[in-house]
Amino acid sequence: MLWLKFFMTMTLAAIAYEDFRLRRVRLIFYLMLFVFVFVYRIQTDALDSILLFLCLNLTYLSLLLFVCACYVYLKTGSFRGLGSYIGAGDILFLIALTGWFELIQYILFNVISFIVALVTHTVFKRFSFYNDLATIPLAGIQSVCFLVVVVFNIR
Repeated sequence: MLWLKFFMTMTLAAIAYEDFRLRRVRLIFYLMLFVFVFVYRIQTDALDSILLFLCLNLTYLSLLLFVCACYVYLKTGSFRGLGSYIGAGDILFLIALTGWFELIQYILFNVISFIVALVTHTVFKRFSFYNDLATIPLAGIQSVCFLVVVVFNIR
């Protein structure tokens, strides 16, 4: 179990590093994180409960993305602009975490990590090293938040 947490921690650190540095994260890191989360949960919970939370969290995430898409449509008059507001990597990161949390915990994690991302971005945009790219490294900030969850075993 400890080795799994170690690899999960290294994967989260790699996601954070690449997202802060390049604003792009390789797909393999998201796939690795999903596998590590699933294997960890298999060792601690029953498969039927994991699949239930996975489905509930994916439903919530789909609803959240639908609301975001509707907002973008109302704002711009087109669905094509959604990619400029949220990146595919951010969505993949949220999908990778669907197996870790129960629904209420997943919603709380999303809300808290979005607030942390907003505050972090607001503070960091004052520094020149951060202003090179205008996008918010959401997956990187959320991976740091999830790293805290994993290290302190919050669930």
